[in-house]
Amino acid sequence: MKKAIEFLRAIKPRDHVIIVSHNDGDGICSSILMKKFMKKYANIEPEKIISQPMPVEKNLVQRIKSYLPNKLIFLDLAMDQQSSIIMELKKYAKILIIDHHQITKKPAGVVYYNPREKEPNIYRSASYLVYKLCSSLVDMGNFLWFAIVGIVSDYEIKDSMDLIKEAEKKYPEYIKKTDQKSLQKSFFGKISDMINAFKAKRNARPEKIIKIFESTDQPKDLMYSDSAVDLLNAYKEVENELAAIKKDLEKNSETRGKIIFYKLRSGLNLRSAVSTIISEKHLDKLIVVWQEKEGEIKLSARNQDKAIDAASVLQRAVGNGTAGGHKAAAGATLKKEDWPKFKERLIEIVNK
Repeated sequence: MKKAIEFLRAIKPRDHVIIVSHNDGDGICSSILMKKFMKKYANIEPEKIISQPMPVEKNLVQRIKSYLPNKLIFLDLAMDQQSSIIMELKKYAKILIIDHHQITKKPAGVVYYNPREKEPNIYRSASYLVYKLCSSLVDMGNFLWFAIVGIVSDYEIKDSMDLIKEAEKKYPEYIKKTDQKSLQKSFFGKISDMINAFKAKRNARPEKIIKIFESTDQPKDLMYSDSAVDLLNAYKEVENELAAIKKDLEKNSETRGKIIFYKLRSGLNLRSAVSTIISEKHLDKLIVVWQEKEGEIKLSARNQDKAIDAASVLQRAVGNGTAGGHKAAAGATLKKEDWPKFKERLIEIVNK
């Protein structure tokens, strides 16, 4: 943590900084917080904020190098699982990685902050970590709500209650109760749903969400801002789509022992939302929601009671594909032709 603070303290107006963040709600909120910090602390803007899936895209190195940065900040991305990218980029820039995923191998030659190094089972979102780090150097109180949206987006709150209690005092009109279910249904939960809804649309760019959010001073402004119309429209569209999917779930889901499989046929990217919906009714099952896209299978997995380590079992089963995440929530991508073998391996691993 000290080295991460030292990295941030050393940011100067002459620096060319690029922020690379995960393209989910937590990654988006953590990048907004980092941008707010840079403006307040050093009166500079990042050269670019680049949103990425996990694992990151193959062209990321060349894309970053084209901006000639001297400092890189990775947020909410398990870059220890893509060490070759870090090895290449550290030749050109100093690197700070702030992450909260399970650690594969700590990257060498960079500043790496992940609380799991000392406490392997702790779960604090990247938004929480960025807010805390930046708050050690400047007053981030006006931006607390971004951290709360990020925490709620990442679903697991038990290790972040200090910030949630702080937000309960600061935003009593939005937070009535601080349990998981109440927060998901709160106004901050709705903002998180709006982010996910916008992301679900084809060709939606997370950078657009960042632009909308960074120009918003208070949470309520999102409901009345002209710039947020796209978010609100996306939210309504996704709510309608989810209502139709819920009707289909009972008929077309497949149970194999401790696993429930569901093939998503929607044109929207709703794997994460649907896997969460199913998991809330089947706490002890591993939920796998999969979708076929352009010759690939993309899937989202959930296990609410964490008796099954979602990230671990996907990684063991995936073979030539890629997988990652947390105990309770994980994802994977594999070739279409590898799906039958992957499915059988997963069934065998989980149902031992």
